[in-house]
Amino acid sequence: MVSDGEDGGDRPGRAEGLQDEYPRASGLAAMAGVGAVWGFLGYTVLWQGVPFAVNRRFVESVVGTLVLLPVRTVLWGVHIGERFAGRSFDFADENWWIGVAAALTGGAIVVLAFVVVRTAARALRR
Repeated sequence: MVSDGEDGGDRPGRAEGLQDEYPRASGLAAMAGVGAVWGFLGYTVLWQGVPFAVNRRFVESVVGTLVLLPVRTVLWGVHIGERFAGRSFDFADENWWIGVAAALTGGAIVVLAFVVVRTAARALRR
């Protein structure tokens, strides 16, 4: 009879060498989450002024561009779209999607950086 661990016997999986009782979070998933928060935070700073307000000088500086890179990337894409359309777009009432796109972009940027660093580190260990 196979024990399920309730009667004091070994829990399933222990015989096969399972070490952790709970699965660990994936590094890629964790980095995607960090990047998504980074992107959405950039959106809230530019559109809502929360948790702090920024001025145009900061946004256009090198530090501001790096801090707000995910949302700035989305805005550069919008600018390219406006140039192709030959007119400017009005996002005064409908700009929530920029926050979502910035979160996705931030996640992609951080995951890409994580993969590059991890690959380089593994290559150097060989």
